[in-house]
Amino acid sequence: MKNHRVIRGFAIGAAVGFAVLATLFLVSNLRPRSSPEQVSEAFFLETYTRDFSAAWERVSGPDQAARSKDAYLAANPPANDLQAALYDQLAEWGDFQALAVVSRAPTEAIVSAHIRFPINGHTRFRELVDAAAQPSANRTALLQELSNLHNSGQLQFFESDVSFDLVLEANQWRIVQHWGQSITVQLEAMVSPSLPWDFYPVQDEIAALPGELVRATYFARNHSDEAITGKAIHEVGPAAAAPYFQTIECFCFTEQTLEPGEEREMTLLFRIDFSAPRELESIANRYTFYTLGDFPSEG
Repeated sequence: MKNHRVIRGFAIGAAVGFAVLATLFLVSNLRPRSSPEQVSEAFFLETYTRDFSAAWERVSGPDQAARSKDAYLAANPPANDLQAALYDQLAEWGDFQALAVVSRAPTEAIVSAHIRFPINGHTRFRELVDAAAQPSANRTALLQELSNLHNSGQLQFFESDVSFDLVLEANQWRIVQHWGQSITVQLEAMVSPSLPWDFYPVQDEIAALPGELVRATYFARNHSDEAITGKAIHEVGPAAAAPYFQTIECFCFTEQTLEPGEEREMTLLFRIDFSAPRELESIANRYTFYTLGDFPSEG
């Protein structure tokens, strides 16, 4: 009888232990493998480094259904291996700090973060990226030149507060882009040959919901040794889209004077009108800066 009790005790203990292990296994598999903060940072870095293939995999199911991977990559061509190495190195000098996570429901979250990263639209960096596209590109030389730009303080940084909408799908946090309802606004920036400025948007494109107030950030830098005043002309394309693009606040409304070496953050607030036709999927929004002497006359 004693042996039977011992055996039964072992059996009960083993059953309890197995149940505990099974519960822990089940709980661990029910818990998302990555937090909303981790997913948000990964998505930001993937878009920053032009790893758009990975970024598409991270967006929500409805977004993927609204815009196929092929269509997304056609609009956002990924970097080649050497270009990716340049972007990855640039990202190493950046900083992503999650500030807060707000949950509207157990399966929804909003992550706010503060970012400080090198401006990947900087003229010299763009030249390195273009050089990396050539078959004869020297990987070691290009990476060394990028390191020299950083060490000499020639790379400018941007700082901004950003937010990410996320949804929990199949036990994974995914980024919500609202592609099924939004219009893609492509942000383009140019300067006239006579204006010694760098000028570029922080993001190349923004998804805007009709009626939503959207903020975009541009950076301008005067790399001459004298103060220069410039003014921007605004163009929207295609022409049929222009009536639906409403500019609320813009640096283009006034003249902008930059002191020698001065860098300035410039803000654009815009809204796509609710009446925009459903077939309107993309709008090109371009600003071109001129010196006052070269500014095109109206009419």
